[in-house]
Amino acid sequence: MADRRPQQLIESIKARINDNDEALAEALDKLQADVLAGKTKATIASLRGYCNLSEGAIRKRGWAILRLKSIKQGAKGRKSIAGPIVKVKTEVQLLKDRVRQLLAENAVLYEEILGMEELISRRGREIQILENRLKIKSDNCKDK
Repeated sequence: MADRRPQQLIESIKARINDNDEALAEALDKLQADVLAGKTKATIASLRGYCNLSEGAIRKRGWAILRLKSIKQGAKGRKSIAGPIVKVKTEVQLLKDRVRQLLAENAVLYEEILGMEELISRRGREIQILENRLKIKSDNCKDK
């Protein structure tokens, strides 16, 4: 099946495709630099902002999608390598943390002691009341 379109149209389409490919390649380079710098995410939407192409035009180019996926994987790999940076605490900081923990535990124990003292005094009053009742009953029984 022969292409019956005019030669100028065919050349114009090929030139536009080549221009779009170059713009997409440059946009992927810029996107990769920004993703590694942490300025943006590796998505098609952000890539569209760099190259001014439609999502369909980007998705038709398999090489661009593969490169975008590799940029995304590189960013994920970089995050997992860096990961949560554990700060090494100095001995002074460790001791301060331990003192804070002990002070908190001391406060809890002090509150518990106050509660126990209240309970003991209440039990003492109850025992005194019961002893007084027993004494009254015993006195009443002796009088009869």
